[in-house]
Amino acid sequence: MSTAAPSWASRFASKITTRIETNLHRRLTRSDGSLIDFASNDYLGLCHSPITRVTKSRGSIGSTGSRLLSGNTDAHEELEALFTETFGGSKGGKSALLFNSGYDANLSLLSSIPTAGDAIIADAECHNSTFMGARMSRCGVFRTFRHNDAEDLERVIDEVEVGDGGGIIVPVEGYYSMSGTVSPLEDILEVVVEKGAERGCPIGVVLDEAHSSGVWGGGLGMVAELGLSERQLSGILASVHTFGLGEGGEGGEGGGPTAMIDYLINYARPLIYSTSLPPNHLMELRRNIELVYSEEGERRRRKLFENVTHFKQCMKGAFGNSLVGGGVGDFGDEVSTPGPIQSILAPDSKTCIELARRMREEGGFDVFAIRPPTVPEGEERIRVVMHYHNSFEEIEGLVEKARSYAEDL
Repeated sequence: MSTAAPSWASRFASKITTRIETNLHRRLTRSDGSLIDFASNDYLGLCHSPITRVTKSRGSIGSTGSRLLSGNTDAHEELEALFTETFGGSKGGKSALLFNSGYDANLSLLSSIPTAGDAIIADAECHNSTFMGARMSRCGVFRTFRHNDAEDLERVIDEVEVGDGGGIIVPVEGYYSMSGTVSPLEDILEVVVEKGAERGCPIGVVLDEAHSSGVWGGGLGMVAELGLSERQLSGILASVHTFGLGEGGEGGEGGGPTAMIDYLINYARPLIYSTSLPPNHLMELRRNIELVYSEEGERRRRKLFENVTHFKQCMKGAFGNSLVGGGVGDFGDEVSTPGPIQSILAPDSKTCIELARRMREEGGFDVFAIRPPTVPEGEERIRVVMHYHNSFEEIEGLVEKARSYAEDL
């Protein structure tokens, strides 16, 4: 006699129970504003600043529909024209397309562009939107390569077979949101360009600049920071910039060949079936973006990176070469990163959760425990984000409390 399959409810409950027992259970939390911010992605402090607040904007509060129906306005097209000139220029045959978020932009690109004869080879630490986009796509092959390892990317490209007329899409990020590592973009693009010529098939990078936009390259992102050659730039199929982080707003843009933009308008489901961003929000967003590219934005970036340097110096003084909770490894070489996303490593999820709890509840610092599956097992960490608006005193207090609490774990 066959056994009845478990109900949906019992299957959900079983999964949640396992998560609780393994210290991996997540829940929604809210901050009442009383904690010192070391958690948000408001890198330049624009969400906290009175200079970016407006009381009233011209135009509709609501967008009334999707971009393909009643939701397309002058505000959308003016902002896209600005991005087209800023991130490539119409002279280079490139255009920009607005999305409701960077997540939607990645989802749109990776779900709609690949066909059955194509392959996707993604960096193993790419954002969830990359993996979900690949799942939604019709690509014939999906593989990953070791994080930030151009040689391993070359190996996987050599192993992958594509159909007649097929190509390979390589999603990477300029600056990774959990580890805080910077992509070896020049090396990756050299592999992509060389292998594309060798195999005689199109190979293109989809570059996610979500966490590098606003922060690096005068606010333009990692491509501007590195000053890539024309040969290297030819390896980039598309780029994504997100405006909910350094720019202190909401939305995202996907940029690439003008023909690709037309294709996305016809085939990108997250764009086609979503109500568009409201026009007055886009006007406020433009104000923020212009500030990011201004001298005021540069001043905020300088202060941000002064805070990054101060945090790393404090951590060296507090922990030396030992990781929090008795971990083994060299803190400076393995954990410290050049950007605003920093980490305090812990040996396991239980220790990580307890350290984060004490830092929030007793120390008053808004930080979170990052555990599998967001990071690999053995790389549990407290994610610490530096901002323009953090003071040296706050940073010193954060590190001192982390050191003090870690002694008890």
